[in-house]
Amino acid sequence: MKTQFNQEEKEYYIAFERAKELKKYYTHLGIYIVFSLFFFILNYVTDKADWWFYWPMLGWGLAIGFKTVKVFGYGKGWEERKAQQILEKYNQQTKKWD
Repeated sequence: MKTQFNQEEKEYYIAFERAKELKKYYTHLGIYIVFSLFFFILNYVTDKADWWFYWPMLGWGLAIGFKTVKVFGYGKGWEERKAQQILEKYNQQTKKWD
């Protein structure tokens, strides 16, 4: 059996999922900042000649950058336009059958 959701329930669900996604993003960013400081201090205390701490921070920073693009939706405008285009095409086809 399929449950029909009204528009308000759909919007609530989307907002709830968005809030969870933002919470995970900011948690990940906070952990990145804490570990960056930890690795810097560890590297400074153990070996001042060889700066190794920036390699894991660079990789992790790239991951944070990709997550930022995903969470904040940079470049998603084309997806929404394409979805709207497909819906309009579907609606036109169903009108022909009516």
